[in-house]
Amino acid sequence: MLTGVNGKTALVCASTRGLGFGTARALAELGAKVWVNGRQRAGVETAIAALQTELPQGTFAAAPGDVTTADGRATILEACGDVDILINNAGGPPPGFFEDWAEEDWHQAIDQNMVAPIMLAKVLTPYMAKCGWGRVVNITSGSVKSPIPHLGLSNGARAGLTGAMAGISRQLAPQGITINNVLPGQHETDRLRANYTNIAARSGVSFEDAWEKGKQNHPTRSFGDATDFGAVVAFLCSDQAKFIVGQNLMVDGGAANITL
Repeated sequence: MLTGVNGKTALVCASTRGLGFGTARALAELGAKVWVNGRQRAGVETAIAALQTELPQGTFAAAPGDVTTADGRATILEACGDVDILINNAGGPPPGFFEDWAEEDWHQAIDQNMVAPIMLAKVLTPYMAKCGWGRVVNITSGSVKSPIPHLGLSNGARAGLTGAMAGISRQLAPQGITINNVLPGQHETDRLRANYTNIAARSGVSFEDAWEKGKQNHPTRSFGDATDFGAVVAFLCSDQAKFIVGQNLMVDGGAANITL
């Protein structure tokens, strides 16, 4: 039984669906009060209703706002105040080709997927330090360790976040705060379905055929599950993970052929 999360307050960014939703559910299952975040209040309230249906004993509250902008973060923080657990999560930049990306595209990717989570951590970790306990988990991407050619903007921004958090985690560890990164591979989410819709269109095959081929090309012959992913994040927030600091945990079913 994982301990330490019960009674804590968690902000889970981009948690109206997908991996964020699975993480919100997992933390609530361990007894945390979860602030659910998304750009639109209507989407947040729909997600809370779904979470409450799945987990009637859970405690959820709405913190709408765009985590990738300063104004959005201010709105979110005004709603939730101090928290014990911060789960950084946001959609990645669009795919494309190196020759098509302008300088402003790189700045936008870095602002959204590197600077934004760092700024949230900067605001929220002083309270954690005061309490002598805190958790920050950054949901990034398996591309940090195994770059994806058409996701160059994401590769760069998320790798930058990983490097920055590696140093920050060592600075905050003496104050009882752990910071770690979880690197997902392909999980059954709306984003993955959209990717395979594009793959199918480019390949001239049906979505079903492209989806099944993707599964068969995976070492596990399947895609990941958002609920299972959330449980991994929740573990890193527990007392049992207090000695895990500044690590990058791949959750990709072995898709990236990496030994170190």
